[in-house]
Amino acid sequence: MTTLNHMQRITQTIIPIIIIGALTYTFRTEIHILGLQLVQTVAPCTVPISYRIGSIDSRFGISNAQVLDALRHAESTWEKVAGRDLFRYVPEGDAVITVRFVYDKRQATTERLKDIGLSLDSDLASYHALEAKYRTYKSAYESKHSTIEQESAAFTARASAYEREVKMWNARGGVNASAAERLDRERSALESIQADLEARSRTLQKDADTVNALVDELNHMARALNSNVATYNKVGTSVGDEFEEALYEKRAGQESIEVYEFDGPERLRRVLAHEFGHALDIEHVDDNRAIMYRLNQGTNQVPTRADIEALQSVCHFAKK
Repeated sequence: MTTLNHMQRITQTIIPIIIIGALTYTFRTEIHILGLQLVQTVAPCTVPISYRIGSIDSRFGISNAQVLDALRHAESTWEKVAGRDLFRYVPEGDAVITVRFVYDKRQATTERLKDIGLSLDSDLASYHALEAKYRTYKSAYESKHSTIEQESAAFTARASAYEREVKMWNARGGVNASAAERLDRERSALESIQADLEARSRTLQKDADTVNALVDELNHMARALNSNVATYNKVGTSVGDEFEEALYEKRAGQESIEVYEFDGPERLRRVLAHEFGHALDIEHVDDNRAIMYRLNQGTNQVPTRADIEALQSVCHFAKK
């Protein structure tokens, strides 16, 4: 009996140890990152924050080497000010931050604008220039759309008449030679008209995509300007979601930066520098030229006084 109780006590001791060991092994990455996050919270900017490159959607047309180059520039933006290493690239293994490139309508909008030769800054002059371009494209789109609708209605009526006549002759038991020749010509004409309408409708859809891209950018610029300038609806639908170039998220045991939109290497570097700033726990600042301005729409690549003061406040550097 004593031996049995002894074995039960041993079992009751060993099983929890095994379970704890198994859980520790299973979640070792999360536990490791949690430890690094704790260090960053208790002693910010003392240990470099590690990052790695995750998935890159091939539609961005950017390589791992190009992404890494942009990330190196982004980290140096803050490290030059701090005078120390704040970030560390980890090509393999566990890293606190995973950087991913997620392709959606935001990048599609940027590419559509580049196709028509537009790459604008968020100032009022640029807004009005884009607004004029939008009105021109929208007017042309509406004119083509109206014409195709009218021609489509005429085609539908003509095709219905053709179908009625074919049914009439079939009900009579057959068609005479003269009517057959005429119906054959009409069928060929209808097929030609249908093919033309389908091709023009595909072109019209591309025009609609261009108008929608202009709308996205106009509304994006309106928010960036923080102005009462007009905002617009997309062709057929309206959009109400916030247009963000990238997003930094932090959870216990996991941090990520997801990049959604950029129009060139310089803008990508700035976008990543902005998100690295959030990784350092820097909040948005009021200076619209700053790296950490809330809309991340400037072209300045150098931290402003507002950026530097925000970094000093987070990292507890002495002000210079």
